[in-house]
Amino acid sequence: MGNIHNLFGRVNEVHVFLDDDEECGYYVEETIQGNSIREVLAMTQWDSHDLVARVKAQVDAAIKQDKLKPTEGMRLIAEYERGLKKQTYLNLDTARMAEQQNPAERGETSHLRTSDPPPKL
Repeated sequence: MGNIHNLFGRVNEVHVFLDDDEECGYYVEETIQGNSIREVLAMTQWDSHDLVARVKAQVDAAIKQDKLKPTEGMRLIAEYERGLKKQTYLNLDTARMAEQQNPAERGETSHLRTSDPPPKL
C-alpha cells in the first residue's frame, strides 16, 4: 500500500536545504502537494463520481419526501463535492476559520443547527 498504508495518503512535503549564504540560513527548493480525498478514494478502488451520484440520489429522495429543502440539498451536494478536493489530513487553519464563522456564514439555517442530528436520508 506504500503511501496509503494509513488510508490518509501522501502528506505535503517540503524540501528544505540549509544554506549559510541565505539570510535565514535555509531555502525551500520544492513543495509537493499531498493526496486529495478523491485521489485516496481512487487508490482504494472507490469511484468518486459514483459516490457523488449516490449522494445526489439520496438528496433527491429526501427532497421529494419533504425531509430536505432543495437549497439545503444543493448546499449539501456542493459541500460533499468540495470536500473530495480537500486533503485527507486536517487543516487546522480551515478548522479554526469554520469555528469562528457565525451560523449563517456556515450555511446553517435557524432550524438546522450543528447540535441537531443530521437528517436521515
